[in-house]
Amino acid sequence: MLADHTTLTGPDSTEHILLLYDDDYKCNDVLATYINEGLKRNQLCINCSINIDGKTQADLYSKITDYVENIKKENLLNVDLKPFYNSVLNNDMTPFEDMKKQLANKVKDRQDKHIRLVGDLAGLLFNAMHFDKCINLEEWWQRKPFEGSCVCPYSTLMLNKHPFNSQKDRVFHTHDKVILC
Repeated sequence: MLADHTTLTGPDSTEHILLLYDDDYKCNDVLATYINEGLKRNQLCINCSINIDGKTQADLYSKITDYVENIKKENLLNVDLKPFYNSVLNNDMTPFEDMKKQLANKVKDRQDKHIRLVGDLAGLLFNAMHFDKCINLEEWWQRKPFEGSCVCPYSTLMLNKHPFNSQKDRVFHTHDKVILC
């Protein structure tokens, strides 16, 4: 289902959202809105990226309200997905299962147990033509491994090129909503 950006301010407690973007910085505006709204609601917000220290991530951090304070208070977590990449390629979801347990522990004492998670690994697997691995990861997210919402950014630049265009429906079907950025 195609949705608008307001979906990101108040997502359902198990929503898995596909965010299609053509510009990294516009994408970061949308992701920052999603994260900032969660922080306002005292929800645990998690940014999972394979390039956690990159320039694009630095731009995202600059748009998050009270970034340093929220990191210190553990309202916002950054997770480096580099170690997860090889696990996914080897069909090993153990690191994700471990993360799921850690997240449950982090929210057990919070009044609002909704977790807001952004994860770019599936989109990167897609761009690297690891289509089956991408879908396996998206299906894992779709099983709602925690109480909360998940946003998966994907670049639109590849979607209409072969062989990506033949795989995009598989990605769309593993999400509850699609947002164009």
